[in-house]
Amino acid sequence: MKSAVLLAAAGLLLFGVSCSTATESEPDRIATPADAQAAIEGAALALANAESYRTTIAFPLPAEDARGAAVWEVHYEKPDNYRLLLFSEDGPSTEVCETHTRPGGSGGSCRNIVTEVTERGVFESVLVGDATFSRRCDGVDRGCEAWRESPRMDLPIFGPSPTYMAGWPAVVLEVIAVDAGMQMEASDELVRVSGSVNLVRAILENQRRLSEAAGITTFGGSCTVVLSPGDESGEEECTETENTFEDLLEQQDGVAFEDEHPSEVVVWVSLVDGLPRRIEITQAPRPGDANEGAIVIEFGDYGEVTIEAPE
Repeated sequence: MKSAVLLAAAGLLLFGVSCSTATESEPDRIATPADAQAAIEGAALALANAESYRTTIAFPLPAEDARGAAVWEVHYEKPDNYRLLLFSEDGPSTEVCETHTRPGGSGGSCRNIVTEVTERGVFESVLVGDATFSRRCDGVDRGCEAWRESPRMDLPIFGPSPTYMAGWPAVVLEVIAVDAGMQMEASDELVRVSGSVNLVRAILENQRRLSEAAGITTFGGSCTVVLSPGDESGEEECTETENTFEDLLEQQDGVAFEDEHPSEVVVWVSLVDGLPRRIEITQAPRPGDANEGAIVIEFGDYGEVTIEAPE
């Protein structure tokens, strides 16, 4: 499967090579980017050109949840090899319900909160060639069950929504809007750039790219309920229609909300190689909902990831 999250290589270098003399222990450093936009564009291009890397994503959970965050990792090696790790924590839980007021009325929601973590595990999937290899472990490469082999999944996903799909942090870098007048904050090795993004659009755009690369051109279906022709009993039947990507966008409430209230983004870019090292994304809370904190994405192991079929 061709990777659909990579940018086309560009001939224009967004980062120049520093003229400083490097020693054997200190590699050449890129020149400080001309501005924040150049830093982001350069980071997106450098990430697209990376042969392999690891991405660790942590989604914040409510403060009273003992798990702290939901964490998973994506290890990627060109052209389309993946190692997906989903870290699981479980234990005694309780249901917490909240009532809140929104435009047009009031409502409520309930969710399970883990009060103490007593069990930990790692669910792992390796996508190589035409196969998917899966197993559960007590920890990373520790206390593991035997591998189970199955035909390769159409998409590199290991959860119930496109949020669990590999690749969307790269799309965030592509579509981030750098704040007007925002100044970069340069340190010895990193540049910090702030901006905003419609996170829901970025995640769905990543789903579209990966789906189309896998030959998938529809995005679920919808059911139109109508009376059965000539049936006087009043019984209804469902007419299935396939959704286009535009249909998918229209069905997601979060798309319109984030168009009006985009997520705040902070990106740290290395001055050594121009690659992204960390992204923090803070979504605007919906009316009546609390902001649980920032989504933290960390990049590493550039050029060091090797993914092979398990023996």
